[in-house]
Amino acid sequence: MKCVLGVDAGGTKTLALVSALDGRVVGAGKAGPGNFQAVGVDLAKGQVKRAIDLAIESAGVTPADLEAAFYGMAGADRPADFAIIEKFLTEVNPAPRVGLENDATIALRAATGDGVGVVAVCGTGTNVIGFNREGKRVQVGGLGYMFGDGAGANHIGMLAVRMATRGHDGRGKPTMLYDMLCRKLHLENLDDLVERFYPGSESHVHVAFLAPLVFEAAQRGDEVACDILREVGEELATAILAALRKLFSPGDSVKIVLSGGVFANADDPVMTDTLESHVLREFPGAEFILLRDPPVLGAVLSALDLAGVEAASSVREALWSTWKAYI
Repeated sequence: MKCVLGVDAGGTKTLALVSALDGRVVGAGKAGPGNFQAVGVDLAKGQVKRAIDLAIESAGVTPADLEAAFYGMAGADRPADFAIIEKFLTEVNPAPRVGLENDATIALRAATGDGVGVVAVCGTGTNVIGFNREGKRVQVGGLGYMFGDGAGANHIGMLAVRMATRGHDGRGKPTMLYDMLCRKLHLENLDDLVERFYPGSESHVHVAFLAPLVFEAAQRGDEVACDILREVGEELATAILAALRKLFSPGDSVKIVLSGGVFANADDPVMTDTLESHVLREFPGAEFILLRDPPVLGAVLSALDLAGVEAASSVREALWSTWKAYI
């Protein structure tokens, strides 16, 4: 059976799907993080290989049955990153035809079908990538706090600690976040976090797991939590608008895909409402799509392109109707 392979290698997990040429998913494999920037080349390569091997085994096919593979890779931001990834993929890729892009682009493809528009990924970190119909590509952010990114779960968690501390010592508004954070972290005082965070640089502090507390506090009416989510929404809108201005005209109808764990798990609309209102002021024809399906589906569609298969509605329907049995 001839088939294709789609891979989504992210900061926390790597997911691989094998589909027949008609779009039916026939196998899947899951492994650990595939972002070489976060875990190093050797570990990333090993996890990507494991996901691929498991998917091929699950599908009951052999590498020789693969017509093409497409990889959506976290950490594929600069030409130097692509060179590193391309090098280690040659050691694990089983398919004769290969495509590679940043993992944000497969989320865009999964949500839009044609891959035209802008995607804002808000997971542990954040990234914004867009393509217009002429194929022009624009990326805004994705390199972390030092290079201007101001969103993502880790950033939200950092703001929670920061603003809770300021509220507690009188430099800012009081907030229920202080007590919520202490309970979550099993601390009497929030400043006991100093031993966990220092020595070391702020950019290496991992507090993404605290982000849900901000959404919970906002739902309960906490003003500081709402301020944090508005700030993040504005920051995401700023990045989206920067991409839109380079790719589209204000009068265009353009799809904006919201992807990643923060969007998927956000129970409070403050962040997304702020984001959307800021974008719509300048691009009133923007259509927002919250991606709830796995981005790896976009990698499969791109692999089918490489195999010469037109992604007709029947192919998409087969893909969307069968993936849940494997993931």
